[in-house]
Amino acid sequence: DLSNDGLSVYPNPSTDGLVAIETAEDIPNAEVSVYTLSGQLVFEQTVPSFNERKFINLSNIPHGSYIIRIKADGYKATRRIVVNQ
Repeated sequence: DLSNDGLSVYPNPSTDGLVAIETAEDIPNAEVSVYTLSGQLVFEQTVPSFNERKFINLSNIPHGSYIIRIKADGYKATRRIVVNQ
C-alpha cells in the first residue's frame, strides 16, 4: 500500500511472534528495529535487500505493543504491531 509509505507488516496482531515485512520497492541495506512504546530497543536486524517478503521472529520478546522501524538510505517508515503469544 503506497499510502502507508509502501510498508506492510503482518499479521497484526501476531499470535506466534513471527512477523512478515514487505516493502513496495526494493530497499537495499535496511535496518529493521523493534522498540517498546517507551523507546527501548528489543530487536535489531539488517536486511541486505527488501526484494521480497522478509520474516522476523519476535517470539522471544514479551507480549505487548511495539513499534517496528525500517530505515535505509532515503527511506524510513514505522508501524505499530501487537505481539500476543
